[in-house]
Amino acid sequence: MGVNKALLVLDGATIIERVIKTIEQILSEIIVVTNDLESFAHLKSGNIPIKMVKDIHTGVGALGGLHSGIHHAAEDLVFVCACDMPFINPKLVKFIIDAAKGCDAAVPVIGNNYEPLMAAYSKGCIEGIEKQIGLGEKQIKSFFGDVRLREIAEADLRKIDRDLLSLFNINNPEDLSAARRILAERAPWEKTPP
Repeated sequence: MGVNKALLVLDGATIIERVIKTIEQILSEIIVVTNDLESFAHLKSGNIPIKMVKDIHTGVGALGGLHSGIHHAAEDLVFVCACDMPFINPKLVKFIIDAAKGCDAAVPVIGNNYEPLMAAYSKGCIEGIEKQIGLGEKQIKSFFGDVRLREIAEADLRKIDRDLLSLFNINNPEDLSAARRILAERAPWEKTPP
């Protein structure tokens, strides 16, 4: 995109503001993992504090960000989402969190692909993540074999989010245009987060 995707404006709010507005009503804490703290210093939540943290392990991509988020969380169980997902369904967030109870992680699977940035992880994942970082891995799924993983089937996700819009993310100008079309056509909760 050439710009920070989280700060793209969609229907009068940045994408990350839309994410925060959705999840703040469900979670007890919000952590934004970024190495550019100044760009996100303006973020506020109406209900809970927002904590900004940097990567503990740099240069390891999303795996490093996941590690930092889990490490800095006050709670044992952490819901994780990307900052470029404008249509997160709060009911799906609750479903994923509930699915993670009794295991180390609950991750949706669409086709044969994991969706690791719309998932829940416990602090029990830290050791496996650190092991994979030590081995030079950068992919989040690299530690899944080291933890008690619950895979969430696509059919179960679609019972809550029929079109899987919660997993829609913005990677290019075409995606941004598609998001604007979706907003024009979809239900109110998808237009303005609750």
